[in-house]
Amino acid sequence: MKTSRVWQGLMIIGWAFALSGPSWARGRVVSPAAVAARHAGPAAVISAAITGAVPRLSGCLAAPELSRLGAQSPASISGAAFALSQPISLARFMALPQAAVMPAFLAPAAIKEQTQASALATAGKMAEEVSVAKAVSPAAVRRQLDVRFDQAVRSTDESAVIAQAGPAVAADSSLRGFQPRVVFLQDLFQKPASDEIVDDLEKLLDGGVHVVFMTPRPPKGPGSADEILLNRLKARRINPVIVASYNGARITLQGRAAKPKPIADVAAFGREELELLHGFNAQVARSMGLPEGTPLGERIVAEGKSSYAFEVELPPAVADEDVAAMRAKLEHEYNLRLEASGVPYLMQAQPGNPRAVIAYSMPLRFAVPRVMEALEAQFRGENLSQAADKLLVLADSRLSESFPRQADVQSMASADDIEGALDAVLGVRTLPTVSLKLGKLRQYVEYWEPSHRFARNGESSGGGGALRASSDRHVHQGFAMYAGTVLYQLMAWQYEQVWRGQHKFAGLTALQARLRSMWYNPLKYGVHIGKSLAQSMKSKAWKDMQHGYFEYANSYLTNFYMREFGDYTSAARDVQMNLVSLATDRKSLITLDFVAPSTKRVYKVHTRIPRVMKLDTAEGRTLIAYSYRTGKETPDDGEEFLARILAMALLKGHARQGEDGKWHHGSSDGPVVAKLKVQLEYRSSHRSWVFNTDDLLKLQDGGEVSGPVVRQIISAIEREEADEEYQKYYQEQEEKTSQAELAEPAPVVGSDAAAQRAPSAKRVKRSGA
Repeated sequence: MKTSRVWQGLMIIGWAFALSGPSWARGRVVSPAAVAARHAGPAAVISAAITGAVPRLSGCLAAPELSRLGAQSPASISGAAFALSQPISLARFMALPQAAVMPAFLAPAAIKEQTQASALATAGKMAEEVSVAKAVSPAAVRRQLDVRFDQAVRSTDESAVIAQAGPAVAADSSLRGFQPRVVFLQDLFQKPASDEIVDDLEKLLDGGVHVVFMTPRPPKGPGSADEILLNRLKARRINPVIVASYNGARITLQGRAAKPKPIADVAAFGREELELLHGFNAQVARSMGLPEGTPLGERIVAEGKSSYAFEVELPPAVADEDVAAMRAKLEHEYNLRLEASGVPYLMQAQPGNPRAVIAYSMPLRFAVPRVMEALEAQFRGENLSQAADKLLVLADSRLSESFPRQADVQSMASADDIEGALDAVLGVRTLPTVSLKLGKLRQYVEYWEPSHRFARNGESSGGGGALRASSDRHVHQGFAMYAGTVLYQLMAWQYEQVWRGQHKFAGLTALQARLRSMWYNPLKYGVHIGKSLAQSMKSKAWKDMQHGYFEYANSYLTNFYMREFGDYTSAARDVQMNLVSLATDRKSLITLDFVAPSTKRVYKVHTRIPRVMKLDTAEGRTLIAYSYRTGKETPDDGEEFLARILAMALLKGHARQGEDGKWHHGSSDGPVVAKLKVQLEYRSSHRSWVFNTDDLLKLQDGGEVSGPVVRQIISAIEREEADEEYQKYYQEQEEKTSQAELAEPAPVVGSDAAAQRAPSAKRVKRSGA
């Protein structure tokens, strides 16, 4: 008895010493065994609490507890010992509720039994989880155990507001399939967030998902991030919301403090920059035609000594019915002067004031790298910057360009879109299917987006912007598209003639004559001319450049012919034996179904491969997709995007999986497909990509495509579909024109004899297998 009291006294001292957190012990590591040991001998407790030792299960649990585990298999007990040997941080241990850390003999009777059962349940659960996972790296196992341990002993008191630690999603979470580790939410709210959005975000946060709120608003005060969303979310100590306010110039954690302490900050506008902005006031007022001496209103948005925004407001003299037009003029006049001054700032509409424009010290798209750094600092050890495929981005189409290609990007235009996306992530609703042609997506990625990216005029708070091309640029782009359309049809016609044995129509002279006739009389040959292109063709600039671009198209045809048909007899025999399909074939359409990992939205991309050939080697059959790059002279890295989609289309359109698990050409018992090759043909060269079939994609039960490039494709589709200006532009391109609408068509130049004698090609199906 006397010995027992001595041990109890030492135990109390040791426990108090451990919980008091002396400065030298901060950051020390404590094992889950230290908690389980509160039911064991006092020596184990003192050893675990003071020295941080990691006793084994047999040394931590008293005989009664070991007897309860006796029915388990040796492997389970060994797993439990391994589990309890993994350390957790003292900071996390100190954050546990009192019932979880109190020594068992000091705990009230009401909680003693519950605590003991919890410890045993934790040990058993860890044994099940880890006994078969010793091959996993110790660091990964430790992270797993930290999460499981926190789940087992965390407080149920709502006032504590302790969220689950770590990136894992709780087993009872309503998240389905894709489990994002971070959700980036751009502020697209015109009024406080709806109850549905708040409820969805609470579920994500409770599931261990980190949330970043990116906003041009201040963190606190009227019209702030707090007022629009944050004050309706529970404050969390372990998993707080990251708030990137003032367009990311100031990064803080969500909390109740009136002035939250920044975890990342920028020295905003300097004095010289503010003087420059102020100096434009009188000039802009005069340019807008305001009465002499009528100043524009000004306001500097600041916290302390840091100025994060400069706001300019129309004077009261401007009538309400004129506000929209005058604000647009105010924005334009300021931006002209900012651009001429060489400063990187942009005036844009102030969301909360229809009479004002505002310039932020940091464009929101530039804040993304800083936000990632803040995430790494706040959630150390999770390596979030290395988990791009676990990022879910809900932002407008321009800000979304700033995120890694592997991120799951969903382009939003309004708060309603945000609500729909969050509901879809949580499985509450199904989003409508998106369907488009590959040509539309390719044109956006290769031409539209690069020429409009980060343009200053018309830029939104998310970054990027819209830039109307100059008239000459518009004409050059039109010619590039026109040449591509004409040559695309001509190449298909040529290979059709070679495959049919009509060699007199497939010679270089005959092809050059047909190209000339198609170039100057496109509608006669069924060449698609959109209304927008038709308008360009009537301009003087078009007529001045037309012959030069014809020579370019002719040189492309000539170079390609000499490269591929220099030995015509051999090349023609290869075409007749190995041609699989042409884009002009009746059944050449291939539809790829992509599924967003987060929202489960389905994207259907319809494509026709210009030409497909086959090549048999010792390894098996290689399927080759050819595409003509008439608008580019040299390849670039961005074209791998197109190459991968064409390779996927090759596999889905021309191969089937057999019972052996391999891909076969034509049918499940056809020749085994060993490789997929995509070759892009330029004017004076070509570039090839070779893929293994298992590198590219997996076809799900519903025929959907999944693979390493799917997120990049979906992100591009989302940006393209959300770009209203591009939608209008593409619609104009797609509207067909008539001969009557082509005013003053140029006369046909040169002989068209060979083209006139060419037989019409009847479309047939080629098996090619």
